[in-house]
Amino acid sequence: MDPIFETHLGEIPIHARVKVRDAYAAGDFPVIVATGRLSAFDYVLPTLIPGKARALTQLVPNHFVFANAVDYPGEFHPYRDRLEARSMLVHRAKMIDLECVARGYVSRSGFTGDSYKPDGPQPSFDKQYVRDYLESIHWNKQPPAPALPPDVIQKTSEKYRDAYHVLAGKPL
Repeated sequence: MDPIFETHLGEIPIHARVKVRDAYAAGDFPVIVATGRLSAFDYVLPTLIPGKARALTQLVPNHFVFANAVDYPGEFHPYRDRLEARSMLVHRAKMIDLECVARGYVSRSGFTGDSYKPDGPQPSFDKQYVRDYLESIHWNKQPPAPALPPDVIQKTSEKYRDAYHVLAGKPL
């Protein structure tokens, strides 16, 4: 499955396009599409991350109505190939305008376990690797966001697969 930057589903109107996801209205059940976009320091990077959308979508299917595009309303069926393994049909919820970013480490978690080191950088399965790279090139955190080199793309993709493996207990 190739990563996509954004989706276009013909006559189906897009409800919202946020940093890394696209949302479509489907009656009482919106369809949320994870893309290969990656954000860092509040900017969307121009580089796509292979496997990111699939890893994030497949991690939490039990919390959603359906994660299988075959089960979506009829108007989505012509786009199944674009939606499969990167989208979810979800329950509509009341919007709360709030953004919260919480980064932390839980002792003995799947992320750090016994490797936790006080007062230092921690092992990471998320995009911290990308943030560290962007800091190392002294990006001023202003647009345009820089493209990522192939080695950073590959390592970031591996981190999403590794996180899926740790959390789901099986390879992606």
